[in-house]
Amino acid sequence: MGDVIKFPLVLRSGDEPAPTETAVVLFPFGRRRHLVERHARAMRAMSGHEAEEYLTRELEKLCDDLRAMGVDCPDCETVAIFELSDAIGKELHGPDFRLQIDGSF
Repeated sequence: MGDVIKFPLVLRSGDEPAPTETAVVLFPFGRRRHLVERHARAMRAMSGHEAEEYLTRELEKLCDDLRAMGVDCPDCETVAIFELSDAIGKELHGPDFRLQIDGSF
């Protein structure tokens, strides 16, 4: 038989209070290859202006999705938007692409 991974069993009494808060840890959107590739493929078929409008709409949807998951932090949204935008730029323009922030976030 192959390798077996054993996890320690922790017994807890039923008297312990249930956790009251849950933390949402997001997988970086810039590492979701299917998402990055799909947006880059769509943007390649558009003019520069259309591609810019498309990306803006998609990033706004991302913010809405984050808020729906309970992430109501402008800093978190900014990081997620930056990572996704940077990954799409690298997919479109190559690995040397560097996203520049103009302060409009």
